[in-house]
Amino acid sequence: MRHHTFALLIGLLALAACGEIATLPISAGTGLQPVLPAPQLTLIPTVNIAPAKGWPSE
Repeated sequence: MRHHTFALLIGLLALAACGEIATLPISAGTGLQPVLPAPQLTLIPTVNIAPAKGWPSE
């Protein structure tokens, strides 16, 4: 039972460490010269995949 609890605790800590928080307001990233934050190196990169949508019917 201890091994399962330890593995669960390690897994939860790993997931909690993967969260990313925006450090700039939205207005800083728009316009002619947007301010982009420096890339963050992580063990598992964050990938935001757009939902798949078909062509609209006419």
